[in-house]
Amino acid sequence: MQNFKLKKETIEAIADFLNSTEIFDEYTSVEDAEFEQDDTLICVDYEVYATWIEDKFVHTEVSWPNVEDFSRWEISSVTLNKVIAYDEDGEELGISSEDFKEIEKKLAA
Repeated sequence: MQNFKLKKETIEAIADFLNSTEIFDEYTSVEDAEFEQDDTLICVDYEVYATWIEDKFVHTEVSWPNVEDFSRWEISSVTLNKVIAYDEDGEELGISSEDFKEIEKKLAA
């Protein structure tokens, strides 16, 4: 298997994408999120864990209570499971453990 080196920009793009995953529950699993670098397809599998933040604001400036609900899920951590690259012929390329660790360093803790 031939090795493939991720560029710094690609590592940043992957980490930014993972950290901004839209979440609707305490656990979200994503398989085969796709990225591209120099005609090479990069597929990433990961998991996102979130915490529900209860956030309500009560307006008291009117005679009846008006409550604005800003409650939301916030990412508490992201776990990177797998990064695989494929060349233009569909052959699998190896990703170094250093590149994998570089992505992990930039993920939400």
